Amino acid sequence: MIEASRPVVLIDGIVLDYNAEGKIVGIEVPYISQRSPNSLQ
Repeated sequence: MIEASRPVVLIDGIVLDYNAEGKIVGIEVPYISQRSPNSLQ
């Protein structure tokens, strides 16, 4: 099970930060934000 108040890393570098109540309080996408469309070619 996933504990509350711990960041959860999903595919493509998406990070979901949960608070004590299990609600999402923050979403970070460092992997996607650092990618440029030209780098996919």
